[in-house]
Amino acid sequence: MLSGRTVVVAPKRADRPRDHMPASTRSNSCHFCAGNEARTPPHILRIPKEEHLPWQARIIPNRYPAVELLKQLSSELSTRPAYGVHDVIIESRDHLRCILEGDEAIWRDVWKLIQQRLAMLHEIDGIQWATIFKNSGPTAGASLEHLHSQIVGLDFIPPAIELKMASLVKNPQSFHQLIAHAEKKDCVIARAHDVIAILSPVPRQPFETWILPCEPDPFFSLTASSKADAIANLTRTVIAKIRSVLPQVDYNWWLHQAPFGNHHSVIKTHWHWHLEILPRIAPLAGFELGTGCHINTLSPEDAAQQLKHVPD
Repeated sequence: MLSGRTVVVAPKRADRPRDHMPASTRSNSCHFCAGNEARTPPHILRIPKEEHLPWQARIIPNRYPAVELLKQLSSELSTRPAYGVHDVIIESRDHLRCILEGDEAIWRDVWKLIQQRLAMLHEIDGIQWATIFKNSGPTAGASLEHLHSQIVGLDFIPPAIELKMASLVKNPQSFHQLIAHAEKKDCVIARAHDVIAILSPVPRQPFETWILPCEPDPFFSLTASSKADAIANLTRTVIAKIRSVLPQVDYNWWLHQAPFGNHHSVIKTHWHWHLEILPRIAPLAGFELGTGCHINTLSPEDAAQQLKHVPD
């Protein structure tokens, strides 16, 4: 088609619930709270594994999926059925709204659970790529306030990943240069072991932050346990810093790991999985939607200085 745009048409998503309930009735109404497990599909994974112990986090199939593991029909023109997996990670048994409210040890376990589920998707025939993403707050697209994220596995490689792959093949040192640029410009805002949090050099919004390992590591699903702990710690650090400057700001994040399967050798040897965190400060307007370009009012260097003055 002329636009080259990829769109997933998912009618079931229109039926998903939205909560704007008073706190006094929330625990009885929220499907994700402990005690309401019968209102959701059975879990795929949980922590702890022992079923007789109270759960702390659960991964369940999304009842309103964007994609499903359905048998594909014949293609017509450039359209075809969307095929894949869509899960929800319920990240707390209690009705928490921010990752800063929960226990740090449980938050690290949540990332291990995510890693385990992504590894499972790696083994599903036909799934080419998988991600985790978080919509935190209504302006970031969250329909429910209970602390949660989503996992999606797709049978195609999204355009954003295709573009990054093409750039990396042209310049295999792209990720190392990105980190070196951040260090030179004093845009490193936190570190945990060999994982680093940096201000994006081309931010779509002020304070856009990337978390990535310092050395190539293509699949978060296969990354070392210490790096899973590091991303758990750094997400809390980064969100705390951003919210110290912009209290209660909504945000999105998403993970870009390499595609599964056989691809150019440069991808497997030079890709760094990375989590992009985007505060939702200004809405997308006509210029952004019409051009694909973004207008940002704060340089990465100035944003870094504001965040670095916030104690860890």
